Amino acid sequence: MSRNKSLLAILLLLVFFRLSSEETGWVLAAEPFTSVGVSPVYEDFSKVIPQLLLAGIGGIGTRRILNTEKKSRESLLMSQERIRLIKERSSLIFTRDRILLSSDPDLVKLRKTNDAEKAIVKKEAEIRAQDEKIKQFLAENLTGDSSESRITLWKSGTDLYTRKSESSLLSSLTADKISALITGSLEDIAGYMYVTVQVETGIDTLSFTSVAEAGSYEDIETLVTSLTARLIPEIANSKTVHLRIALQPDDASLFVDGRLVTDASIPVAVFSGTHVINASAAGYASAEKKAVFDSADTFAVTIALEKENLVSVSFNTAKISGSLFMHIRYFGETPLTITVPPLPAIGELVAGDIHTYFIFAPDRLTGKDNLAMTVKPNGITTEKRIASQRSVLYWSLGALYLSLPLSMLSAGIYNNMYQAYVDDKLPLTKSTVNGINNWSQIAIVTRGISIGLGLNTVFQLVRYFIAAEQATPKFAEETVK
Repeated sequence: MSRNKSLLAILLLLVFFRLSSEETGWVLAAEPFTSVGVSPVYEDFSKVIPQLLLAGIGGIGTRRILNTEKKSRESLLMSQERIRLIKERSSLIFTRDRILLSSDPDLVKLRKTNDAEKAIVKKEAEIRAQDEKIKQFLAENLTGDSSESRITLWKSGTDLYTRKSESSLLSSLTADKISALITGSLEDIAGYMYVTVQVETGIDTLSFTSVAEAGSYEDIETLVTSLTARLIPEIANSKTVHLRIALQPDDASLFVDGRLVTDASIPVAVFSGTHVINASAAGYASAEKKAVFDSADTFAVTIALEKENLVSVSFNTAKISGSLFMHIRYFGETPLTITVPPLPAIGELVAGDIHTYFIFAPDRLTGKDNLAMTVKPNGITTEKRIASQRSVLYWSLGALYLSLPLSMLSAGIYNNMYQAYVDDKLPLTKSTVNGINNWSQIAIVTRGISIGLGLNTVFQLVRYFIAAEQATPKFAEETVK
């Protein structure tokens, strides 16, 4: 019991530290959007869109926090604390006045009134201390123009936020350690959805630009991508810079921070800071550039992909022909020769409903530019073979279990009869001897059956392991010439 309590305590601590680590820095959350005139078929979009926005914004990394923002937030929190103290003082005064109007004896009223006066004086001292704290804070000059704060998503972005009732937005967000909240609305306009998005903090002096976008319900991904691109500079609190990217070859796929750029000829707008640019093309080695873009409004970036070193590989699959897949591509029906990069890869051979996986490892082969490999296809689908062998193993194990009681029972009867005969507890007759001999034969036979079934179970277990091993990819062997 104590061990279970210890494990539970460790688990709770791990959960606590995980939540603490997730919700540090500048924490961003989103609440369900309001919807107007939206068909019930698309009602879930009011929850899907804010979650997609969180997923897109979550990759920003950091936000530039201006000192004016820090000061506004801290000053407002101090002011709210002062209002709380003033409300508590008002409640204490009301309690004191009720004592004076009560029907308690004079001595009791005097004692209660003195206690109430002391509490009021103490609360007034707390208010004066808070006033002095606010005065000193407003007089301070925070060093530096700004600082970087890591952006994290509230509850990892898996849940949408619900405001606390009868509480201001700032108080609700502060109680849940949230820095900003994505809010919005979804409205149907003649069969198109019109989405408006705001970022709110509850601080009047800290405002974000509202963004809006319209699109078809079927093209929600494009709409969310557009909204995300317009929100990112606001949330990152950084200026917009443009990247003019020159690609070689021209038809290469371009990604900026993991997002596909459909037209590389148009400058890519991003917020100032660190960004990752990836490019890839068939027959070329992929390239990645990571750099800081913040000292100018426009940057010229050149990415020239290098031709891949390719090798020719001939695949032989004996008498069985199958569809060859490798590098997430379909190459054709075997036997065939393909051209691929000389890099390790997992390949797949499909013949009907039989799938055979293999490992392509060029470094294990002796050839240089022209390789010849042999892949031995499976004779039966892995699922069927494992299921069939599992069934045989279970029946073998069941037969062994059924034989054990008979074996032990016959051996027990023989031993009991023999011991009784030795102890002169049975008549010394030929019938008794024959009976003992018969049970001896039965015990030997049943024991032999159990041993045989046991050996068969071990054999079937080995066969089951061999069948399961079929699911593990094997190295494609070099063809013997």
